[in-house]
Amino acid sequence: MKIRDPSSFLSRPDKPVILLYGHDEDLITTRARGLVTRLAGAQPDPFVYTHLAADTHTPNEILTQAAQIPLTGETRVVRADKVGADLAPLIDHLACLQGTTVILTAGALAPSAKLRKTCEAHDAVAVIPCYRLTAQNHRTMVRRRLAAHRVTLDEDALASLLALLPMEMGLIEREIEKLALLESPLSQEDILAVVADPAGQAMDELALAALTGDIAATRRGYAACRDGGMPPPAMIEVLTRYVERLRRVLARQTSGMSAQAALAAERVFFARLPLFTRALESWSAHDLIRVSRFLEYLAGELRRGGGRPIDDMGQGAFTQIAMIARR
Repeated sequence: MKIRDPSSFLSRPDKPVILLYGHDEDLITTRARGLVTRLAGAQPDPFVYTHLAADTHTPNEILTQAAQIPLTGETRVVRADKVGADLAPLIDHLACLQGTTVILTAGALAPSAKLRKTCEAHDAVAVIPCYRLTAQNHRTMVRRRLAAHRVTLDEDALASLLALLPMEMGLIEREIEKLALLESPLSQEDILAVVADPAGQAMDELALAALTGDIAATRRGYAACRDGGMPPPAMIEVLTRYVERLRRVLARQTSGMSAQAALAAERVFFARLPLFTRALESWSAHDLIRVSRFLEYLAGELRRGGGRPIDDMGQGAFTQIAMIARR
């Protein structure tokens, strides 16, 4: 069955079989690890937990592992990655096992995909899509979740919230749950006190350093983000988001909007506005299109590995963009 509220389910998983699928491999991995931790602990006993990595299992092996009974009597947890349509006939068997939770991960599955259809039709199977929000529906989702939690806030506070919240539904939900504990209406100061994320701020500063041509700050920022445990794909995603925002401002100006109005319409977080304005002055619309295409290509290479160390690819991209902006 489809899970309408992934955040709530992931905090209290109560189905014997859970399918995580979608384009966002990082989100799938994060959610799968979180489920394992919640069900079997941060350092699960190998007699209780089995992880079957991609390309190392067959459907029958998944069933065999799931059917094993732990000697300790605890709930058994089996995680199987990159499962395919050949597992569909065994879903009912997996769902009927007592004392076992099976976590399945898969790539993007069309609505007609056999595995997805089988799991969605089964009441004992939780199906959770893993897609990051697009810029277009980010604002809509945030407004919807605020309304659901009866959180009200003024326009400045909303602008700050949209600038700070990530493009991931689970994280949006958690942050808004924290805001719901405060008395509405909320101010901008409330938002900054509750939602401000040091990791997100560091990646914002890195992106703007690159886009304003500050090579030294870019290198320092990249090292700080890397040492802070932030993966290169996440850093590239933040950089891509800023490039798209710059493109939108320039497009508004091209359509006849004044420079001031075009910038105001983007609702840039006030603390980032000076650097964002400098970045705007450093790029043409044509060059930003080229950068967008490069970042799209790089994101694909990072997902595939690209034959080079991921860290080298990420650091090289940021430095290259900073050098271009500086010209």
